[in-house]
Amino acid sequence: MDYTIKAHPTLYNHVMFRSRLEARWAAFFDLVEWEWDYEPIDFRGWTPDFMLMVPNRRGPLNSFHRLFVEVKPYFDFDGFEGHPCTRHWEDFKSPSSGALGNHPEVSKWAMDHGQGYCSIDTEVSDYEDLWREAGNAVRYQP
Repeated sequence: MDYTIKAHPTLYNHVMFRSRLEARWAAFFDLVEWEWDYEPIDFRGWTPDFMLMVPNRRGPLNSFHRLFVEVKPYFDFDGFEGHPCTRHWEDFKSPSSGALGNHPEVSKWAMDHGQGYCSIDTEVSDYEDLWREAGNAVRYQP
C-alpha cells in the first residue's frame, strides 16, 4: 500500500513508534487513561499496532475490553476495507478489533460481546480537546 503521508518515527513515553500518528494515538490513550501496549502480538497475517484496555461501560464496575487496533493515515474507513482489523466486525467474534485513522472521528471497533460498533466519540466526550493535546505532546521538535 502506498501512502501519501510520510511516516516519521517518533519517540513517545520511551517507545519508538513507526509514525507520529501512532505516537499521537498513544498520547491520546494516556490522556483518556486507557492502558495500551504497542505491537503486542502477531496474529496470523496481522500485527496490531495497539492492544487497548477499554473501560466496559455496560458491564461490571472496573472491567475492561481487550481491543486490538490498526492505525493508518486514512481520512475515512474506505482505506481499511479488506484489512485484517475489520475481519471480526461482521460476526463480532473475538478478538475484538478496530481501526483508527488520522482523527478520532475516523475510529471504529466491534467488541466481542456483539452489542454493535463503538468509536471514540461514543466513548470519550471531550475527544477534540484531548486529540489536540495529544498532538502537542508528539509534535516535531528539532
